[in-house]
Amino acid sequence: MATGLRERWRLNAMRTIQERRSTCSTRGFDAVTIEEIATAAEVSPSSVYRYFGTKEGLVVADEFDSWSQEAVEGILDANDPVGSLLNVVRNYEAAPGEAAQAGRSPWRRVRYFFQEPSVRMAVCAQLDRASQPIR
Repeated sequence: MATGLRERWRLNAMRTIQERRSTCSTRGFDAVTIEEIATAAEVSPSSVYRYFGTKEGLVVADEFDSWSQEAVEGILDANDPVGSLLNVVRNYEAAPGEAAQAGRSPWRRVRYFFQEPSVRMAVCAQLDRASQPIR
């Protein structure tokens, strides 16, 4: 996991963009444009596309996506890969982090999985990519 200044700035920008997406979403997922999200986050639309690729990518992206192969291998127990991943997620959710203190939660994004077919497809693709290290 990179912890340099540039990487911290990138992760902070990504969080800000995702937060602003949720503040723009009162009109519905399809009604909000990347340009509106970028304006609300005070970044360029090209930054949104660079970080997330698509509007669906805004919903499915999280900080685990940036983990290196070495970081993943460092937390996975080869004898119990599923159990070790569950422990990572449980510890992440239980930690009194910045998101919890600010009233944000990754669970708020779950509703899009049920409402938007394109988000469901993006989640499935993301899960497929994430499962590559444990195959």
